[in-house]
Amino acid sequence: MYYDEISKSYEELYGLEQTRKIQHVLKLLDEKPKKVLDVGCGTGIASDYFENYTGFDPSKELTKIAKEKKRKGWIFIDSAENFSTKEKYDLIICLTVAHHFQDKIKAINNMKIHLKENGLLILSLLKKSPSNKEVLEILKKHFEIETSQNEKDIFYKCKPKKFI
Repeated sequence: MYYDEISKSYEELYGLEQTRKIQHVLKLLDEKPKKVLDVGCGTGIASDYFENYTGFDPSKELTKIAKEKKRKGWIFIDSAENFSTKEKYDLIICLTVAHHFQDKIKAINNMKIHLKENGLLILSLLKKSPSNKEVLEILKKHFEIETSQNEKDIFYKCKPKKFI
């Protein structure tokens, strides 16, 4: 796995970029979330910005580094398609990882299941990602979406649709 191979230099390679993405997410929030889930958390950089934080990543080496750095919160190894917690979250962030999902429909459905009724999913993709159209079509089936951008990424701020 690529991220296992580059794990020791991950924060040097991607730390500043990830921090900028998290800062963009913070600007999109109307209120401070009580519980946060970080899908594809890498080394858990986002844990520095949220109180009640849970993150997971399929990379054993990245999660190992997160634990070595004593990132706050609960960080574990899993995939977006298969993770399961007993918790529901006010905010789920998924920053520039959806293009890696083996089954995008299953992963997005799984995130929705773990979102509180009035929760928020913020998912980003690289602007140049060939997965943008596919991911957006899946999101539109389940969420009301607002879009924003930074230099490299498109951010989808997703609120679950209400069914009558």
